[in-house]
Amino acid sequence: MDAREGQVLLGAIRRPWGRRGELLLQLETDWPYLRFRPGRTVRILLAGGREVKHEVEGFRMIGDRPLLKLEGVDGIGEAERLRGGTIVALPDELEPVPGGEPRLADLPGLEVLSRSGQRLGTVRGVLEAPAAHLAELALEDGSQVLVPLVPPILTAIDLARGCLVIDPPPGLLDPGEALVAGEGP
Repeated sequence: MDAREGQVLLGAIRRPWGRRGELLLQLETDWPYLRFRPGRTVRILLAGGREVKHEVEGFRMIGDRPLLKLEGVDGIGEAERLRGGTIVALPDELEPVPGGEPRLADLPGLEVLSRSGQRLGTVRGVLEAPAAHLAELALEDGSQVLVPLVPPILTAIDLARGCLVIDPPPGLLDPGEALVAGEGP
């Protein structure tokens, strides 16, 4: 499941649900009711690189199953043609999230600082993982490292200043700094 360069991944279409054209999704957004609100147009990337657009007719959850209904997709056959599609958006198509919380798409390009203000590197990208999202950092020494975006490691995201502040434990940025089990400082 991938988005094209510069696009934000919102979800993937797993399969049709029922006979009326609803689609079972795999969500990749924390705000599905905002991203899939009725009247919003979504972009779907299909096999072979083809892109189609549909207006959202409805979104609902049945237990932990997210279901999307699109205008013009009214039966199993039409829904089946969208199976495996990836739902994406351009960053400027996304509304701000509640409370002004930063989006994952806002992080690439941010400068990475330590709590003391030392420049550590730059965010190259963000990988979405089940336990925690991971920031792919290009460090000042040219190496690359993945940093979990979880407290207490991630201490601040300041979009106005263009930086992400982390408090890395020993060994996260430099494995040579890690304490060997059984050895004290």
